[in-house]
Amino acid sequence: MVPLVVSIASLLCAAEPGGASVDGTVIARLIEALKDSDTDVRQNLAAALATIGTPTVEPLIAALKDKITERRAGAAYTLGMIGRPARAALPTLLPVPRTAHDRAGIALEQFHLAAR
Repeated sequence: MVPLVVSIASLLCAAEPGGASVDGTVIARLIEALKDSDTDVRQNLAAALATIGTPTVEPLIAALKDKITERRAGAAYTLGMIGRPARAALPTLLPVPRTAHDRAGIALEQFHLAAR
């Protein structure tokens, strides 16, 4: 399943930012795949989700509470890539579990840079 999801992610990355209209099922599958142990796969998924933009924010906020560390970290990283449209994630990012702390820090830094 992951190779198919990565292929979808690659196609979405080629789309115009914010211009991708994607079904919620696809978003859910991309977020589900954030648990992959391969960093490159997670980064491609994050780029695809960020390309989709605002429709991914609420599902990504929910993923911040997931039991799987890689998914929490990937969600935090993706929200940071989305930037200002993902501001609603800030209250959830601040108390993020220690295991996803580095990615949450990156996300918070991205929000700070986007605010300038």
